[in-house]
Amino acid sequence: MKQKRKKLAQNYIRMATFNLQHNIQQFESKTILFEDMKNYNIDFACLQETHCDDFDGNNYGQVEYISNRISIIQFTNKNGKIISLLNIYAPTSQRAASHPEETIQFYDKLQECIIKYKKESNIFLMGGDFNARIGKKGDNEQFMGNFGRNYERNENGNRLAELLIEENLYIANTRFKHAAKHITTWSGIGKNIKGKREYYYSQIDYIIMSLGISKTLINARSYAGTNHISDHKIVIATMDFTKLYKYQHNK
Repeated sequence: MKQKRKKLAQNYIRMATFNLQHNIQQFESKTILFEDMKNYNIDFACLQETHCDDFDGNNYGQVEYISNRISIIQFTNKNGKIISLLNIYAPTSQRAASHPEETIQFYDKLQECIIKYKKESNIFLMGGDFNARIGKKGDNEQFMGNFGRNYERNENGNRLAELLIEENLYIANTRFKHAAKHITTWSGIGKNIKGKREYYYSQIDYIIMSLGISKTLINARSYAGTNHISDHKIVIATMDFTKLYKYQHNK
């Protein structure tokens, strides 16, 4: 169902991250996905679990494929600013527990990429399914806002938090106060202690940016209204990069 969206200010940029969970090689699947991107006014997006290997991103910028969990595109916007966009699909908690060395290698490689591309960029962004419950903001933590999903941080969340602190990064979709349904990004079905079916909701998908450009954020939240069916919601951050240009000019 097509949704009517508010008209955005001309200078606003919309970035999304979305775990598709389905093969999108079929024409119909791609058409549905592109329609979703259009309906939500998305300028660029990080997509995970596409099961698709025929996309030529070099038509849009310089692409580097690190692994099936990390890929990067770097491009220049109309203002001449270099943007680096990292697309991430982190190991699940179960995978991290059963293959700890693989998880360590993943985070080491991710940190290596962050260090490299932050140096090469004016604007650094990441989006992805991090499979990490970051939970509630702790005392003096600067890498997130006050509105993460209110539950205990898990081990993957601790790994992600440590990385964000070390590299001075910020989680966009914890900055703004929203209803719980617009904070959670994944839902699943399980059984409670009485054996009855129960729905579970988590926040594990994030849009992340350099802490210094978090001032450009206008809004960030999850949306459940996509036509493409997934147990993940699309997460969207709206930014106004002209704030950054003005800040740099005045500086």
